[in-house]
Amino acid sequence: EVCFNIYIIVIVIAILSLIYRTNDSGNVFYKFPEEINPITHSSWTLFPIRKVLDVHQTDGIAAEDVIIVRLSLLWTLLLFKERPSVFYMFTGINEFYIRLAEIFLLGPQVFQDDCICACINRLLREFLIPYASNGLLAFGLTDSIAGLDAFIPFYEELLQRFEEFSMGNDLFTLIILIGAYLNSNILSGLLMKSALWSYDRNVVRQMTLKKTRNFLEYMEADISRSRIEVEDKYYAQYATLLGLYARAIRDSVITRERNELVFYIASVELGLFERKQGKEFQALISMIRKSVNDKLSL
Repeated sequence: EVCFNIYIIVIVIAILSLIYRTNDSGNVFYKFPEEINPITHSSWTLFPIRKVLDVHQTDGIAAEDVIIVRLSLLWTLLLFKERPSVFYMFTGINEFYIRLAEIFLLGPQVFQDDCICACINRLLREFLIPYASNGLLAFGLTDSIAGLDAFIPFYEELLQRFEEFSMGNDLFTLIILIGAYLNSNILSGLLMKSALWSYDRNVVRQMTLKKTRNFLEYMEADISRSRIEVEDKYYAQYATLLGLYARAIRDSVITRERNELVFYIASVELGLFERKQGKEFQALISMIRKSVNDKLSL
């Protein structure tokens, strides 16, 4: 567990976010740089991560970059635990998700660091997942969030980087699943799930995370809450997703033993749909049964 004391907030602020100036009288004062405004920039405690990402795209990752990410996360976790009123005042959940997800674009040298892993794990399980489950996480595919022109290219880059160098990292897996499965924008969530389970990607095959109750409780509640709207308004997109689930199980892209969490997700959604009544659903139900009959008992 990450341990720290309240006094380090002053040190971290000085290192990461404040610059000092001297006025005409020779007095030193500190101020935020122009690119950081705590009033208008949500989740600004994690803003240094974006600066590291910008540098990474041209110069690669240096040891001091890892330190910057550590300190940003420690500072954020410190506020969350010790000064929650300040944390919630300056934290928007959509921007917070983006900032955390950006860490995984920096590569395994960063996201496999022990301190960084410990901080992300706590922030995910104690803040992001519970709050997202209340319908507060909402991404439209073309939404401009946290300085991004649109959300979907960012999410697709996450999927690409996961394929390239995640090695099935558990926290990277959770970040991707949270974006799709706890997204309260139902249509966008369906399309993101389909991108995640696409035949053309090798993402779910690499997701070896075991079933995690913290995430599954909220995911299952979200499925139950949105199920009627999904089937009534977005049946075509939902049917596509169910077909992707069935094919992944049929072709052993995922297996119960290797891919415990994502196999469970697929089996739960297929099982719920299989119990539907009505002639309009029978053709798809029959197809699903034939596809997974020898791999899954519905």
